Amino acid sequence: MKKMQNEIYEERENVSIIVFEVGWEQFAIDLLDVKEIIKAGQIRRLPKSLDFIDGIYNYRGEIIHVINLRKKLDLDDYRLYKTKSELLAQKEGEEKKKPKAPTQTKEDSDSKNTYIIIVNVNNRNIGFYVDKIYNVSQIKTEDIVDLGGIFQTSISIEYIKGVIKFEDRPRILMDLSKILTETEQLMIKKELKSLN
Repeated sequence: MKKMQNEIYEERENVSIIVFEVGWEQFAIDLLDVKEIIKAGQIRRLPKSLDFIDGIYNYRGEIIHVINLRKKLDLDDYRLYKTKSELLAQKEGEEKKKPKAPTQTKEDSDSKNTYIIIVNVNNRNIGFYVDKIYNVSQIKTEDIVDLGGIFQTSISIEYIKGVIKFEDRPRILMDLSKILTETEQLMIKKELKSLN
């Protein structure tokens, strides 16, 4: 069984988190999981790489892969949180009244990807594109709850440490170090070897 927040955070009273936006959703990550947040610079594309890898980046002399979280999490077509009017419209079957998120072109997507969160994944630094960084704040560990049966999400449970109860709406506390499968990590390692 996956260890959820009760066990992960039992030693800590408060948790510092970074709230960020990807696609149409806001997420949080434990500040202790983050090595650094940088402004995105020049990304070199890799033509035969995985579809969610935007390319490689020179991070302090180290070549790292940059993951497009929007693509990896399939957030273009799915929204985790819907407004009350959207839920009502969906319930009544009034799809035509449901507001649609504006479509984005590749240029829009690239211009929004302005920050890279650097996370250490199995002793290898990996960059994750995010659209916006909101803030760094402290929350009480009691405000992090396990992912219950009521909370619906398309995000794999493996990436989730818990759900943070904010006043306006809940946000998923993500574990970016678990987003890549072993196979994906091996492919990245192989790509890096071929670049040397």
